Amino acid sequence: MTISTGRCVVLILNSIFWVALVLLSLLLFIHHDKELDIPISWMKSLELPFGISMIVLVVLFFTGLAGLLVVVMGEKFQKIFIAIFSSMLILLTCLLTTLSYMEYSHHEEIRGEYLMQFDESIKNYNSSRSTINNSTNDDWSNDGSIYNAEDVDRIQSIMKCCGSQNYTDFEESPWGKKHTDMAPESCCNVDLMQKNNMTCRALNWKEESELIYARGCHDIVDAAFVHWLDTLIVIQCFLVICTVIALFGSSIWIRLNRQTRSQTDYEPLLDED
Repeated sequence: MTISTGRCVVLILNSIFWVALVLLSLLLFIHHDKELDIPISWMKSLELPFGISMIVLVVLFFTGLAGLLVVVMGEKFQKIFIAIFSSMLILLTCLLTTLSYMEYSHHEEIRGEYLMQFDESIKNYNSSRSTINNSTNDDWSNDGSIYNAEDVDRIQSIMKCCGSQNYTDFEESPWGKKHTDMAPESCCNVDLMQKNNMTCRALNWKEESELIYARGCHDIVDAAFVHWLDTLIVIQCFLVICTVIALFGSSIWIRLNRQTRSQTDYEPLLDED
């Protein structure tokens, strides 16, 4: 009965590890595709945490696999897989604790670097697409920043904002120098343009400011990035708690199994007496 209960506990914890593997993968690679599409591997302040995160994902996979083998394997191999499972849990606990501490203690540094990089992407905006003078060139120029022009346009369109602080931020960009007093097509207020039966295009911010998103993207992007980073830290901290519980549970299970085997070994001797 004790072994059966122990297997159920390991199975539940094992399920948590598999779910955590999926969640962390989503947060690191997929979560912001339609919004920020955060290029975390390009950020210097996240280089080490990102590397550790890759190791955590691998260890999570093998921890889940070891836990599954503990549940399904017979008594002959169970002891070996319990030892492997416990060792993986210790490694996972150390990695997750280190990772969470690094991200939490450098929270403002990570946030500051991301926002600085975003502002630089606005300053270096160099879209070769233009709807000015009926030009329809759909190619994009890579400006070398954390976000290229296409990324900036996507963020502005989805989040309904323009520039970093406002639409005048493009004035000093390579694109802005070619198109004086203009805001990119992605800055046009789609709802207002549709009400006026107009098609989105690059707009003159001196003469058509009412048709441009008035709010800058800086605060919106800041909130979205901080939400992503905080969510990542919370999930990692939750996993640390789970691994500690799993370590405690596996140690109790090992002790109970040893006691059960000890009693079984001594029973024949007691019968002979």
